[in-house]
Amino acid sequence: MEAFWDHGHAGASLSVLLERTGLSKSSFYQTFGSKDELFVQALAHYSRTCFGPMEEAFRKSPSARAFLEGMIRGVADETRGSRRGCLLMNSAVHRPEEPEIERAVAFELRRLEKLLAMAVERGQTEGSVRGEKSAREYARFLVATLAGLKTLVKAGASRAAVREAADVALAAIF
Repeated sequence: MEAFWDHGHAGASLSVLLERTGLSKSSFYQTFGSKDELFVQALAHYSRTCFGPMEEAFRKSPSARAFLEGMIRGVADETRGSRRGCLLMNSAVHRPEEPEIERAVAFELRRLEKLLAMAVERGQTEGSVRGEKSAREYARFLVATLAGLKTLVKAGASRAAVREAADVALAAIF
């Protein structure tokens, strides 16, 4: 996962993957089948490590609004660390045209959209999220917002600039 996150699918050469996994070439292919199969596994692992805590935060959040604000504004905090961006969003932009990888990226993006739709639906029920659009429409907007915010982080935007963009996006749904 780290190799693909650092180098992207195209940049993670077999030699990089062999070095990171500590496997010989034959063991690599016996274990993973192909670079693409390993990438799909790495993306699934990344999503589990990200979405698990997000889903838990949603369940424990006192309100949908608090969850959505924390999730969207929280991207600004990523400016303080690594600027690798989000592996899922990076993969959506730079994915190779391999059907297995396209399906994996689409699956994980739908998973994020479903979580956001649940939060929006809860927020609409609570009265904190506008009702002009469906939960699904707002969720898709928020996926696009997250992609844009994470791109800003990766491009080196300041915390204040990312936070300002996040606040404008949140104003559109609250």
